[in-house]
Amino acid sequence: DEVLDYFEALSTVTNDFYTAVDVDFDDDAACSVSGNKFTIEFLQDFGDLPSIVADSSNLKMSIATSSAKITIATTTEGSKEDNDCSDRGICDYSTGICSCSTGYDTSDGYGNEGQRGDCGYATASVTACPGETSCTGHGTCEGTPTYACQCSNGYTGADCSLYTCPYGNSWFSLPTDDEEAHLTTSKAECADMGLCDRTTGACSCMDG
Repeated sequence: DEVLDYFEALSTVTNDFYTAVDVDFDDDAACSVSGNKFTIEFLQDFGDLPSIVADSSNLKMSIATSSAKITIATTTEGSKEDNDCSDRGICDYSTGICSCSTGYDTSDGYGNEGQRGDCGYATASVTACPGETSCTGHGTCEGTPTYACQCSNGYTGADCSLYTCPYGNSWFSLPTDDEEAHLTTSKAECADMGLCDRTTGACSCMDG
């Protein structure tokens, strides 16, 4: 329980409404002289999550001739989509609240009615793409079974009603190799140094 409490306390773990993390031990204790394996499954943080970084500096073995170590491995990569408002609503970026498209409401993260506020629950049979006109006239409707919009260049959002902003080399992308960062392939909206106004498609740049 103590190990689980540590994971649930992580600022990156979404634990507001549902159990966010499941920890399963192969043995009764987290650590033992012979070693132990335990599995951590993230239930509410979707997408391909980064690997856990383990710190064994505070672990001590009861046998003086041995040292404690932790090995991390990914058994299943996250493949569940993690899109704003489940691509079924418009996000108010100033509040973080979704305004769901007609026929959608908040879900439990698995397609059922819930409290995540993510527009991932279909309240009725879906027979059309979002928008007063299909995809607001700024994209194409994929049709059955997803009825998702594929937005034209320059537009985004579930119904393609929002603008994208100019892209530039990212100031803060992760390096791809030693001495290699901010490459031309690492394009980011507003170059990761400004906020995009979705109503105009203009960047509001940070000082400097």
